[in-house]
Amino acid sequence: MDRIIRLWNPYVFGKPTALLRGHNAPIFYLFIAEDDNRIYSISTDKCIKVWDIQDHNCLVTIRPKSHKIRGDLQSIHYSYASKALSVATDQMAILPLRLRPVLHADMVITHKEPVTCCKYNTSFKQVVTCSEGSVIKLWDLETGTAIFEYGDAHGDNAITCMTFDSTGRRLITGGRDGRLKIWNYNNGHCLKVFEKEKRNEEICDVTFIEINRNRYVISVGWDKRVNIYCDNQSDSNIHHVQHPQPYWADDAKNGHKEDILSVAQSPPNLLATASYDGEVIVWNMVSGHIFCHLIPPSPKHYTDQSLDGDLSINKILFLSTRAYKKDAATLVASGPRANIHFWNVFQGGKLMAQFSGSKIEGAMVSRMVVNQDNSHLYTSDSFGFIYVWCIKDYCVNRLEPNPPELLYSWRGHIEGVTCIDLVEEQKILLTSSSDCTVRLWNLQGHYIGTLGQPDSWDIHNPSTYQHPMVPYDVLIDPASLPAHPIL
Repeated sequence: MDRIIRLWNPYVFGKPTALLRGHNAPIFYLFIAEDDNRIYSISTDKCIKVWDIQDHNCLVTIRPKSHKIRGDLQSIHYSYASKALSVATDQMAILPLRLRPVLHADMVITHKEPVTCCKYNTSFKQVVTCSEGSVIKLWDLETGTAIFEYGDAHGDNAITCMTFDSTGRRLITGGRDGRLKIWNYNNGHCLKVFEKEKRNEEICDVTFIEINRNRYVISVGWDKRVNIYCDNQSDSNIHHVQHPQPYWADDAKNGHKEDILSVAQSPPNLLATASYDGEVIVWNMVSGHIFCHLIPPSPKHYTDQSLDGDLSINKILFLSTRAYKKDAATLVASGPRANIHFWNVFQGGKLMAQFSGSKIEGAMVSRMVVNQDNSHLYTSDSFGFIYVWCIKDYCVNRLEPNPPELLYSWRGHIEGVTCIDLVEEQKILLTSSSDCTVRLWNLQGHYIGTLGQPDSWDIHNPSTYQHPMVPYDVLIDPASLPAHPIL
């Protein structure tokens, strides 16, 4: 009640070792994050302070006018996994902790903020990257040099996802502001905005689809619905802002109950969506009816990690070469429970394989991509590791009790991988991460370079690659060391 935080030495009972003063109201909640050497405190006037345990200094103060949380405090929880404060009043609010990267002289960054996505454009042979600071950058793949950049793409809101249209000439981005924007990304001109008439909520994934010569942009996110926008290029100058088509009746009645995190399309007319609660729904895009629900059983010998998002499925994808094979697994999901699942979506859906997607305990599978002939699956986890699996004959006509062959694995980043893309013509893998970098690798895991580094490379000349070196931050991070038996 006296608004002071006291730090004590357990072996000294006389007086506290430090007094942390600064709150103007009684302290309601206190949390000690030992790994970060931080103390988080919230007072009854909803003022939040972050303290340094060693220096006893207040690092930051967030006042009610900044976080805009209204109502009386009821409960508060700090999440280690997401590094965020969850605050319950008469509504729920999440305050994510944004850490400035600790830069070293030997560290190269691509963006000043965490990178949320990266994509390769086959038409222009360029790499496009987006960040939480709403900045879009274009890079030349062959040399790694920057071409162009523009900011405030979604105002102050982070860009959360992106894709290209079928021609590769337009970039489609989704943001935390709940809007989709279509860009002529070579000059930064916004051609069109897609948004709902009211209550725009965060978009998590977007895809571009053509059916019977009709073009559609489909987005999913926190509104738990499949939003379909008709992309008619002829009237883009007349209707700059467009609203989605009416929801499918089956979606409104029997659709997802939690946030939708990923969407994927399979020819000729199937659409799959995956949500935070571990459910995958496959849709018939022509009728709008649900084709099947996919909910896997818990894996054998699995122990609950009690993590935020333990059931979440961050990425799903279809194996297009198997689209018409009724006995084969055609859908791959990155979760739930940190396991990769292979599904046959016909006859109501059948689970054909289930295996751990990471060798690190507590890690979640963050992203996946598959090559064109569906022979190799590339995955990443929340600890920055990258894996290459051989799935050429995996789950083609039978259930598989064992995981596919793991060809390669390496650590590419010291934080979670946020996006992964494949440049098949050059046999290169792109990875972006919350550590503010986008890195290039060959398909065996040899380090080519980081976008933004001072020295350019020649993609056709392996002698210009960084290999056999590895990124400096990965090299010095203790988690990168292989596990050795105790002697």
